[in-house]
Amino acid sequence: MRFKYSLMGVVLSFLLYSTSYSEEELSQGLGFAAGYISGLGISYKVHTPGKLCLQFTGGVWKTKKKLSYDLGFLLQRTLHRTENIRFYILTGVGYFHRREKKWDEGLKKNRWEDHTDLNTGFGLGIEVIRYSRIGVGIDGEFTYFPDDDQILFLPEVALHYYFK
Repeated sequence: MRFKYSLMGVVLSFLLYSTSYSEEELSQGLGFAAGYISGLGISYKVHTPGKLCLQFTGGVWKTKKKLSYDLGFLLQRTLHRTENIRFYILTGVGYFHRREKKWDEGLKKNRWEDHTDLNTGFGLGIEVIRYSRIGVGIDGEFTYFPDDDQILFLPEVALHYYFK
């Protein structure tokens, strides 16, 4: 388990240490994202004047028998950028909470069951800009699930509308 956290620390250090800043404008995006690290829901993305990008995602879903919410944070570092394409490495953390109403036969009534996941990971991604404002991102990430002590390679997707 220490190895996994050490690896996350190395990736995060690389992302932060190798940032260079230029005179580029701050660019922001609003849209949707879905993934086990980024979260599932409405997403806000900020490109710094250098090579870093921060993405925050969150969502809430409720039915009669279920309440779910999540928050995700991604830190991306641009490796290469052209006018319409951006390649990047990323790391992040996603918090997921689910509460379900279950029938308890022994108590003869409903009770609530809670389940929480805190996933971390890192990976590579590509974002394609269309019509000068619409960004479509696809990431491949090694995601660590601490409850099961598993690391899985999983995709994430995002769609953002950029504004200045």
